[in-house]
Amino acid sequence: MHTKNLEKQLQKWRHDFHTCPELNFDLEITSPKVEKLLNDFGYEVHSGIGKTGMVGILKNGSSKKSIGIRADMDALPVEEVNEFKYKSQHPGKMHACGHDGHTVMALGAAKHLAENPNFDGTVYFIFQPDEEKTQGAQAMIDDGLFTKFNIDEVFAFHNLPGMKTGSFASRAGTITASESLFKIELWGQGGHSALPHMGVDTITVGSQIINSLQSIVSRKLNPAVNGVVSVTGFSADGTENVLPGYALITGDSRSLSPESNKIIENLIKAKMIIISPLEMSVKNNKNQNKKYLAINEVSILRQSRQAASLSINYGSKQIIKRLVSDGVLVSTPAGSTAYNLSVHGPILSLNSKKLSISPISPFRPRRWKGKIVGDKSKIIIKNLNPKKRPISAVADNIEVRNAKNIIIKTNQKIRFNLLYDQNKSLQKKIKIEQLRRETS
Repeated sequence: MHTKNLEKQLQKWRHDFHTCPELNFDLEITSPKVEKLLNDFGYEVHSGIGKTGMVGILKNGSSKKSIGIRADMDALPVEEVNEFKYKSQHPGKMHACGHDGHTVMALGAAKHLAENPNFDGTVYFIFQPDEEKTQGAQAMIDDGLFTKFNIDEVFAFHNLPGMKTGSFASRAGTITASESLFKIELWGQGGHSALPHMGVDTITVGSQIINSLQSIVSRKLNPAVNGVVSVTGFSADGTENVLPGYALITGDSRSLSPESNKIIENLIKAKMIIISPLEMSVKNNKNQNKKYLAINEVSILRQSRQAASLSINYGSKQIIKRLVSDGVLVSTPAGSTAYNLSVHGPILSLNSKKLSISPISPFRPRRWKGKIVGDKSKIIIKNLNPKKRPISAVADNIEVRNAKNIIIKTNQKIRFNLLYDQNKSLQKKIKIEQLRRETS
């Protein structure tokens, strides 16, 4: 067949495939059409490989060398808005990724080689289902693609709109990224939109997760490494005046290396806890006011050889009238396993809504072990002898020297998303530390 006639034939086939797009493994129209054409060309056809996949075999000469030429056949769940005569006839389905073109390119090559067998060896034409949901290749492999057929190498093309007609692009190494699909389900507590404080709104939590996902590539991957994280769906079961109790986030991630893909997958699967920081307000000996935030703890530390002399109040209640010590720590649950643990303070559950007040080397009263309090009220610490016994107030790593009065509270208006590997759960680590202390 002349090239011009073949071109017309390929165009006709492509238009035909374009009108009847099918999804995933459900290729009840596409697969039989491909199989019939391969049979018409004179190929040995093996169908039903990977459910609706198939392999067409053409041998010539005596060489044992072989190659595979692969094409995918499935479409996307996209509504086509084109108006040309060969537009999709299947509502909600479209060959938007060009697999109709891939199928036809492979069929064109198969027809040409059958009519012009000027090669020595075996050519395997592989037609794969379900490329879009990434299960088709594995299904064909599981059905013996590379054990039943002795294929030395596999080649494939992907169309690229925008390239000059008749040109090809290639390079050494990886060209296209691997894909991992993800689904995140959120369960909260629905309620009336007028009473948001009575429920747990999955829309708000989901929005924070989506924003966090967008920072994976920019903040967790090496800038020299390529990666993509795309959120493609966000749905919930709420209505105009009802807060949703359930939400679903879907998307996909792509990378060019197994290492990058592992980082992305671990972060997407990460468990999230929302925490609020401590707000430390300090008045120094010059009556200057300083304000800083701390995620782990606020440390009140002696500034000289003299022990600190402190009073501690929680809201309107006095916790201790006079504490003589090297200092005192006010720790969040996130910080309870850090400095607080080293001074024998209690370990707090991440969801406890509690704060730990722990003395550092208490001298008077010697046996005071500290206090666990709620995170709703202010903790007020006063230096009872600022001239003789100066102290520093430290919010994580920011120090204010010569502190007189310190007010510590949880800033509920600020919320941080704490993500941790589900295989290395921070909550699990906390439980392990608690068990260690109980059994030691």
